[in-house]
Amino acid sequence: MPRYVEVQAPRIQIESSQSNGLTAALAADIFRNVATELGFVIVGPIKVSTNLFEYSARPPRSSPENKTSVIMWVDDRQIRFESGIDGYAKDLDAAQKVAALFEQALEKRGISYKLRSGKMIIRP
Repeated sequence: MPRYVEVQAPRIQIESSQSNGLTAALAADIFRNVATELGFVIVGPIKVSTNLFEYSARPPRSSPENKTSVIMWVDDRQIRFESGIDGYAKDLDAAQKVAALFEQALEKRGISYKLRSGKMIIRP
């Protein structure tokens, strides 16, 4: 069953010393840095709707044992970094390690975030 860990931060339009959010450009840089550190292949940005776009990253085909995927969702209010894995609860550790990289990048910049995890529900 697909499971995920999500790191969520408020989106802002302009970065300033008083802001406690993330611009779309900075979020994209963080996403690229984490994906590159993991050796993942990046796809995006993909415009999903008028106010939502995504980036995704997956391990290269030469690494079939790694089943972790990473998606960044950006809308008008928030930015979500989601690391997922198709497996059991014991397999969630890999997704948590990826989420920790996003947490570290946000903490380094003093940006507040929320963390949550769960099961992905895929409707037929």
